[in-house]
Amino acid sequence: MEIIETSTFLYAAVIAGIVVEAVKQIGKIPSSFLPLLSLAVGTGVGLVFDLSLIGGLTGFVAGASASGIYDVVKKSVLQK
Repeated sequence: MEIIETSTFLYAAVIAGIVVEAVKQIGKIPSSFLPLLSLAVGTGVGLVFDLSLIGGLTGFVAGASASGIYDVVKKSVLQK
């Protein structure tokens, strides 16, 4: 079970990051809504991989980390 949750987290984080970046490049959604999109995509991916409360929570946390990791890299590494 632990391996499934870890892989679900990784898939959800990567997919959420890719989807949010693509939507951001298109420019149809205001940037203030992108973290919410990341949470929604992460939760959705988590539920697709594991249709349970744990899968949903894992995806939610993955979506939160996907948006947070981007901000950390942008502000610290890229210094923007």
